Amino acid sequence: MLLPCAPKQAAIHGASDAANSCSRLLIHHQLQREGLAYQLKSIEQVQQITEERLREYNEQRTRGTPGALAVPGGGSVDLLVS
Repeated sequence: MLLPCAPKQAAIHGASDAANSCSRLLIHHQLQREGLAYQLKSIEQVQQITEERLREYNEQRTRGTPGALAVPGGGSVDLLVS
């Protein structure tokens, strides 16, 4: 024989379990967003570093680097000294 309060307790436990599942899902999605934001920040940093290095490389090419011979078109040819 079931007690009159048993269905209420079952409903409360069911609602509690559902709320916990929703909370876990919400936390999971929040952590995913934070992870994606971190990855995006890392990608932006890599892109910035790449652009800086490319700019430096292009500046060296147009100036000519020590030990290199400037050639028409902004390039350079390394000289080997023995």
